Amino acid sequence: MKLFRNAILIIILSFSFSLQAQECSSKLVDWSDYNRTLGLLKSAYRSGDFQSVESALSCLMADKNTFTSGKSGAVAVYWFFRKEMHAPGANEEDKSRIDNWKKAVLGSPFAEFAELRFSYSQAWNARGAEFANETREDQFKRFKKKLLETEKLILSKENKFKETPISYNLLMAVALDTNGTQTTAMDAFNYGVTNWPSYYDFYEVLLTRLVPKWGGSWEEVDGFINYWATNLQPTEANSIYARFYYNVHTHNRIDPRSTLVDWQKLKDSLISLYSKYPTQEHFEIAASYGCIYGDKDFYTNVVTKNNVISSAFWISGSSKESCDNYINSMPNKKHQRTP
Repeated sequence: MKLFRNAILIIILSFSFSLQAQECSSKLVDWSDYNRTLGLLKSAYRSGDFQSVESALSCLMADKNTFTSGKSGAVAVYWFFRKEMHAPGANEEDKSRIDNWKKAVLGSPFAEFAELRFSYSQAWNARGAEFANETREDQFKRFKKKLLETEKLILSKENKFKETPISYNLLMAVALDTNGTQTTAMDAFNYGVTNWPSYYDFYEVLLTRLVPKWGGSWEEVDGFINYWATNLQPTEANSIYARFYYNVHTHNRIDPRSTLVDWQKLKDSLISLYSKYPTQEHFEIAASYGCIYGDKDFYTNVVTKNNVISSAFWISGSSKESCDNYINSMPNKKHQRTP
């Protein structure tokens, strides 16, 4: 399929959120804290406050602002659905909650998108979470059938979010999970990054499939990250190299030194990341890498100047307490790597 390549871009959706002012607000949206926003959305959704959820999601989709971390509002919308409709794991209780949402907010496009995400989750329920060699052929058949049904729903003209990054995010997930789709994963990716280049999930989802355990290599990962770090530099400065490598390292729970990341390049990018997006999360990430690479000066500078006291976002295997002990045991000279 040509993946809408000849379609005229829709002037963002006809419902209310497209007309909202750029500076929209909601009691569930904290632009200074992406993770807190997801927590607020979850609490309101689970308590049945669908009107507030609707208002918050509209704000996030319409607003041109980003979170202080650099993530767009649309990314938060997608991750809200991803966390509430687990794949696998979503069950009848989740379906009932979506039905209640549709009753509470008649014609809600967000509740309709929730059904798309739920359809995707049911494909994974049919497959199960076992390794491929532990999954029966009939499970794979049901998995593929349900994924192709989900793709059809995403591509349908009834999907009010068809020309938005959240639809292409879900479409890309479907295409990565099975063959025989109308849309290839690379088509979805290319369309997504062309139209919404600052929607980080497109890059991060594709990176999950470039790692060795999925048949890729660290050379492919490194090439991809370097390519996009260069291409996104006009808007993202030098922050992308660190942002994407951190995603790879945390998602795969591996020692960064087992990949092809270059410490000097990573250090420069970390400085760019927390300078452009000065959040506690990014300060912690920088400190964590400084510890792993045994760079005493860098670590000490980041921790003391930015009051890093917690370990919520550190690389797996590192923590503030253990790194303080390790760094303090070093002599007062630069060490670029641990033994």
